[in-house]
Amino acid sequence: MQTCERRYYSLFAVCLALVPLLTISFPRVIAYIPALAGVTGFAAYYFVFRARPVLSRPAVLISGVIVALMILSSLWAIDPEQSLERALKTSPLLIAGALLISCIMMMRLEGLRPYLRFLPWALLITALAVAVELGLNFPLYRMIRGEFDTELSRSVFNRATVTVILLLIPTLAIMGHYYSRKICALASALTIMPLLLLGESQSAQLALIVGGVVYFLFPCRWKLIWPVTAVLIYVFMLSLPFIFIWAFNQWAADVQTMPVLGRGGGNAGSRMEIWDYVSRYALQNPLYGYGVEATKQVPHFDTQQLYQKGDTILHPHNYALQIWMEFGVIGITLCGAMMGWMLMQMSKLAAPQARVAVSTLSAVLVVASTGYGLWQGWWLGLLFTVCAYTLIVIRLAGRDDHSMTNQ
Repeated sequence: MQTCERRYYSLFAVCLALVPLLTISFPRVIAYIPALAGVTGFAAYYFVFRARPVLSRPAVLISGVIVALMILSSLWAIDPEQSLERALKTSPLLIAGALLISCIMMMRLEGLRPYLRFLPWALLITALAVAVELGLNFPLYRMIRGEFDTELSRSVFNRATVTVILLLIPTLAIMGHYYSRKICALASALTIMPLLLLGESQSAQLALIVGGVVYFLFPCRWKLIWPVTAVLIYVFMLSLPFIFIWAFNQWAADVQTMPVLGRGGGNAGSRMEIWDYVSRYALQNPLYGYGVEATKQVPHFDTQQLYQKGDTILHPHNYALQIWMEFGVIGITLCGAMMGWMLMQMSKLAAPQARVAVSTLSAVLVVASTGYGLWQGWWLGLLFTVCAYTLIVIRLAGRDDHSMTNQ
């Protein structure tokens, strides 16, 4: 292999490895690392390999539909100018993400394979560094920001914890191609235990539990389970506003008194109140919603402020409810179609790779259902990175051919 090809593959792998490492102190930067890898990797492909780079049609189609819907939503948005501005800022990240996926699908895996060893070590270093930061009162974080006398919350490392957990399953699958099961098990324990004991992100903890349960118990070999799961996800997303309104009226007071979910350290009551008043607002215009960033544009929500103080909110802390609020049933249907397509693609994989893919998707959905806004740059960067790691696992299984480009 020529020197320029080795540099190409090594730099690409380094970019993927940098994503977890940078979340230790610079989580917002990861919005741009996968995008940089996608754009430069795709642009340089011809000059390195003397072959025309090929776009992944599904990745381009999905990103293109999202970009188009975001831009069109400014026509009916509460604040058209702000919605269009957000759409134009987010679109380059989505397009660059499609290029990242295209690079993964067209690369010759034998060239990339030697450098994939970077990925497990990067994740392990990240997990241990976060544990040290949490255990020793944030020494690196304080030094970088000069906040030596400031009282800091453990939540400043929630994004790093979430990144480690969402990348964990595909990274361990990659690691299994290079190391024994004992070493993988040890690396898994060293990655998970410190974060569970010291971390504060309940979303990450729940994602780890759900991802683990799905990995070991989801019946991947049952062909019927895949379309059934796709339908159930769509029906659940479609019903979610009604579920949230009912759940808040029935359970919020009891949940808020629970030792872990409520006053004991959780935000369940607050989340349920946000979901309730955003759901009621979304159902006032259920067909096409209120445009991108609609939640932050609403001047006052109808809320009693029982658990969540204030009558405004930046985002609903739930991906499906945010789609409801911004794009209505049209957006939910498109999202359901995308989920269904992804699940049907997973159903074609061998069982080990299908387990990695569906459990990783489950973990992502848990965090997206309880945590971050859809259009946060670092979150989009993380999602494309998780997708890249998972596709590498699939290709390592032996499907190293250029027909994968259009899958």
